[in-house]
Amino acid sequence: MRAFENAEAIVFDLDGTLYEGTAHYDYFAKVLSNHIQEGKARKRYLDDYHKMTAWKHPLAIGKVFDLKRQVILTIDPMTNDIERVTEWNGEEWPASAILKTYGKSVAFDRSKFAFVGDGWLLPVLAAARASRDSCRGYAAVLPKS
Repeated sequence: MRAFENAEAIVFDLDGTLYEGTAHYDYFAKVLSNHIQEGKARKRYLDDYHKMTAWKHPLAIGKVFDLKRQVILTIDPMTNDIERVTEWNGEEWPASAILKTYGKSVAFDRSKFAFVGDGWLLPVLAAARASRDSCRGYAAVLPKS
């Protein structure tokens, strides 16, 4: 193993490829909570994050978050067709509203949409959503109204 002989650190991408646990996501969420003002915003953040990890929130791994409209899109990964649009509170949009707003499908644009591919983005979006003003640094994830 001479390749690692002079290494000071080895970094692994903990996205489920090598490690299937979720403790690192929960730790990140806890650290992030310290950057949110105590009170309603922090409680809202923690409630949302815990619902997400229990699969009881509309935002979950595999979903797409519209950063401007702050809604959750369920998209067919093969066609990019929008199957469902859901408000943060779980209320679903009617098909007519989806077509009027987005059309049949969307082109993925990182400046407009956040694809939740693993557990790292869940606490960031929950924190940004909980309070744009109280989440120092992470509020930049969501555009100003």
